[in-house]
Amino acid sequence: MQNLQEQQRLIDAELVKAMIESTPESWEQIVLALTRLPSSASVGVPRLEAFGNFHHELSSPQGHAPVGPADSLYAATYTLDELLQGARGSLVKAVYVAKQQGDNWTFKADFEYE
Repeated sequence: MQNLQEQQRLIDAELVKAMIESTPESWEQIVLALTRLPSSASVGVPRLEAFGNFHHELSSPQGHAPVGPADSLYAATYTLDELLQGARGSLVKAVYVAKQQGDNWTFKADFEYE
């Protein structure tokens, strides 16, 4: 059985692959900002959606116009949220920065939890 880090590494790889699928080939840097949306069902005090409801923003520090995510990015986000919610609590925000280096891509990610 895989531990949390191994599971997340596989999901992170799927997320970065989906980021690359979502953007034009000319992009050499991609920033994905995931922000959990507030629940529309709550009255009075805003609360965060319980599961899987994120705003996806794909941009590039190279000045390219933002693009919309591919369906595979939504699926990978849902899987990441499911894993982290079970292990660390509600993910509020995640920022992935992917950079192309030759034929390969590297990435880093920062997470905020509730």
